[in-house]
Amino acid sequence: MPRSLTDREAFASVLTTLILERCMASRSTETSRIELQESVPGNERSYVRRGLDALVEHGALAMSGDDIGFTHEGSAFLAYVASVERASDDHNDSDDPDAHAAVVPLLTLIAQDARLAPPKRIEDIQTLPGRLEGYRATKQSGLLNRWTLLLAIVVVLGVVVYTQLR
Repeated sequence: MPRSLTDREAFASVLTTLILERCMASRSTETSRIELQESVPGNERSYVRRGLDALVEHGALAMSGDDIGFTHEGSAFLAYVASVERASDDHNDSDDPDAHAAVVPLLTLIAQDARLAPPKRIEDIQTLPGRLEGYRATKQSGLLNRWTLLLAIVVVLGVVVYTQLR
């Protein structure tokens, strides 16, 4: 029977996925932790912050100033998650157990850390990366709409002033 991620491992996976996506988007090995946290909806920021703190303390992530990136253990965790997901998609458990021996100490720490216990259903948390992408797109289009509205107001005011000066 294929192994699946525990809820705590799945939560840690969501957090590392957020960082990985931002690193890939910026073509960098690190991303701004502050910007990441600020991009998360306000009602979810506290548990994202606590989870990131836990992963930094356990050595999966490293802080460099305000930037956050992966350590060797964090990269091994990503590989482990990918193999578990691949095995569950293939419905087999043919993965060599020794291949991920390096991640066992981190998995033990994740299992014991209450900060990595999902604060709500794991299915809701797993949608966070997609929701943030949608949130960013909405925020950017909202910004465009504000500029369009501002430009329209300026044009209308210009027309009113022009007609009154005639």
